[in-house]
Amino acid sequence: MTANVTEAHRQRRKLHRDRRDEREHRRIRWGKSPLHLQLLGGNKINAPAAIGGVSIDLTKICKMTDSSSGGTRSGSNENASSAFGGATSMTVNQMPIYAASQSNVGGSTWYGNVKATQQLAKDAFDSINNQVAFSP
Repeated sequence: MTANVTEAHRQRRKLHRDRRDEREHRRIRWGKSPLHLQLLGGNKINAPAAIGGVSIDLTKICKMTDSSSGGTRSGSNENASSAFGGATSMTVNQMPIYAASQSNVGGSTWYGNVKATQQLAKDAFDSINNQVAFSP
């Protein structure tokens, strides 16, 4: 009897996990609403599509407030297009390529060491990582 109860319990837990995964997949939105994005490096959550080709609106980047425990969203948006050559939107793949082109060979200078421009680029990447980026 105990083996049957344990097996039934395992099956209920698996069903619960499967339903939770299905709900998570339904929450992923691609469009005008905030994007729920995964980090690059695989498809561990079985997302319906890779995010590299997703366009990010660089004119509506969530301004992040930095602290010792990490960044938090300030509640306001900023225009980060100047950190990406004036482009109003770029794909997730294009953004790090452009940002890397703003560094010297040794990596000691990034965006000419202009802190304001570096912060705009950082906020753009943080918006993607924190799933608060917008598509154009």
